[in-house]
Amino acid sequence: MKTMRYFLFLYYMCVGLFSGYPVYAQDMSAQALESMDQQTEPYLVDQQICFKVRNTAPYGVYGDVATARMPRPEDGQEITHTATFRLKEGEETPMCTTGPFFPGQKLRITLRTLVPIFECKTTIIPNGTILIRGQRGESDYEGTKTWVECL
Repeated sequence: MKTMRYFLFLYYMCVGLFSGYPVYAQDMSAQALESMDQQTEPYLVDQQICFKVRNTAPYGVYGDVATARMPRPEDGQEITHTATFRLKEGEETPMCTTGPFFPGQKLRITLRTLVPIFECKTTIIPNGTILIRGQRGESDYEGTKTWVECL
C-alpha cells in the first residue's frame, strides 16, 4: 500500500510540476482517492507536501488549515499544527506540510468570521489547490454563502 501511495505522490508531483496546469483534487480518479483512504491512523510523510489555498469567492475570507492530532514520539504529548490565512478576492497562498494527516491524506480546513462558519477535511494533493467558493445573496439582507470544495 505504501508503494501505491508513493507512486501517486510522484505521479501527481510530476503532473503538477511539468504540465503547467494546477492539479485539482477533483481530477483524481476514484481509485486513487480510495487507496489514500485505506490509512486508518494519523501519519507523517518524509517529504513536505505543498499545495495552495485559493479564494474564488467575491469577497475576502479568513480561516485555517490544521493537521490531525498525533502523539510526539519523544514524550507522547499530543501535537497538531495549524496555519491561518486571510485571502482577498482572487488571492491564493502556498502551504506545505508533512502531517500528521487524517486518514486519506486529509487536513482540516476551517473558514471563520468571529466564529467558525464552515469546516471539513479535504484530501491534500501534491501541488494541488483547495478552492474556497462563495456567493452573495441577491439583496443586501440575504448575506453570503461560503464553502470549500472538500474531497
